[in-house]
This record gives sequence, structure tokens and C-alpha cells, in this order.
Amino acid sequence: MRKSELRGRLAVAAAVLSPALTMGLSLSSFSLLVVPWTEAFDVSRATIMGALAVATIGMTLASPLVGWLIVKLTPRVVVVLGAALLTAGLLLAANATSFPMVALAYIAPIALGVVFAGALPAMTVAIGHYPERAGSLSGLIGLGTSLLGAAAPILAANLMVMFGWRMMLQISAVTVFVLVLPIAWFMLVARVVPATGDVGEASQSAGGWTAADTLRRPAFWLIIAGVLPIMLALIAIQSNLAVIADDAKLSPKVAGYLVAIVAGGAALGAVVVGWLADRIDARIIYTAAAALIASRCSSWSGPAPLAATPSRWRPLASRRAAQGR
Repeated sequence: MRKSELRGRLAVAAAVLSPALTMGLSLSSFSLLVVPWTEAFDVSRATIMGALAVATIGMTLASPLVGWLIVKLTPRVVVVLGAALLTAGLLLAANATSFPMVALAYIAPIALGVVFAGALPAMTVAIGHYPERAGSLSGLIGLGTSLLGAAAPILAANLMVMFGWRMMLQISAVTVFVLVLPIAWFMLVARVVPATGDVGEASQSAGGWTAADTLRRPAFWLIIAGVLPIMLALIAIQSNLAVIADDAKLSPKVAGYLVAIVAGGAALGAVVVGWLADRIDARIIYTAAAALIASRCSSWSGPAPLAATPSRWRPLASRRAAQGR
């Protein structure tokens, strides 16, 4: 095997592992922490989920900054910075004495760490090595993130039962530091492309877009308008799964399995969509996925009839109905 081929395969492996570990050890288990935090800090669920919403918005706004840093630095340096921020944020949350400290940890270092060490630099490196397999690589990276996102809540729930939520966050911080940092530095190496031709011509052939040009294009906002509602719906549901399980009087371990099952479905979707993306028009894939999500969300909206509620949950459903929830 040639050295360049070995470097490419190691880079793809790192591109799969880095965002998977980053997401799995931070946001994938967030919903499991809602109930313990309400008890530890005497705050409402709405306050906790509001902090997550602000962190999610911050991650979205930070994405252009990540793209700029990837160009100015290198993808692996960006990921290393993200892993360091994520480690610091998890330790801050683990040792918080009030919920504002927890919120600060998630809104600032954890949110930045996740986006810095997330999918964008990973896909930049992987697709740089194998540009002809862009769709499959995107699906593979999504698969890795979803698979670890399925395993992480189960592990986190068991750690919380055995040691408590603070120790679980500390273990997550140490794992990020021990695994993500060396994986990024030694394996996530971008492909070296020999400089050929005039730089101005290369820039012109690539389109020469600036950030301002991109923001002025209707196609950019059309993509945002199409993707954002779907992402908000999925984040809202997945972030509240443990809360829904707690309302149904399910144990934290069962809640962990519930979150894992949803993440497993995302893993399957990543494989299917990644495979289809290299073969079918993306508009067809998007339309089919949006229709499926809309049909499922509409079937879930509104309170379930009491007769359709399992017998052991009917007292809870009756109380919620009486309270207008």
C-alpha cells in the first residue's frame, strides 16, 4: 500500500471518529441530564431547553467561522482547538454550582467545541482525499456519528445511575482529551495537492465566491429555508426524549435506550441517504425525506386519546389532560 493511500485511509477513519466522539460525548446525552438538573438546581425544563436552543443557534452562527479557520489554519488544528474547548466546557459543567454555570458551559466552550471538532473539518479532509466519493463519505461520517450517538446515551445512563451526572461529565471530558486530540493531530491530515497553474485561474474556476456573494444568492436562503425547519423539529424531539420518558415514569436506563434507538434510526438513514446521494438527484431525496418527517410529526401532534394510552400510563395521561397539557 502506498504511503498516500495509507494516509488517506487513516484520515477517513479520523474523519469518522472525531465528530462521532465529539457529539456522542456531549450533546447526544443532553436530554438525560434535564431531569437531574431540574432537581439539582431547581430550574424548569423550559429554562434548561432554552440554554440548549441558544447553544444550537450559536453552533449554527459559528459554522462560517469554522470554514474560515479551516482555510487559514488546517482542519486538524481546528479540531484540536475544538477538542480542547469541549474538554474545558464539560469540566466546567461537571463542577457547576448553579445552572447559569451549566448554561454558560454549553453555550460557549461546549457549543464551539462541538462545531470546531465536528463534521465540517472532518468532511473537508475526507472529501479532499477522495472527491469522487463525496456522497458516500458524507454518509459514512454521518453513520459514525449516529452509531456512537446510539451507544453514548446507554453508556451515559448507566454511568449516571452508578456515579451521578457530575462524574459522567468528567469521564466524558477525559475521554475527549485522551481520544479526540491525538486522533485529530496524528490522523486527520489533509491531502497535499501540488500547486499547478495560476492561483487566480484556480480561484476563478472555483467560482470566486465571497461570503457576501453567497448571502446574496436566493439558492442559499432556499436551502436554509428547506433544511432549518426539519432540523428544528428533529432537535426538539430528540432533545426531549428523556423528558418524555420521565413523564411516562420510565427509568433513566430505559430513557437511554429510547434515545439510542432514535440515534440508531439516524444511523440507518445516514447510510441510505449517503448511498442515494451518489445516484439520485438530491431534490428527490429531500422531498421524500421531508414528506416522511411531516407525516410522522403530524401524526404525533396533539394529546393521544386516553383509550389509546397504555393502562399503566392512563393516570398520568388523565392528569395531563386535566391540566390542559
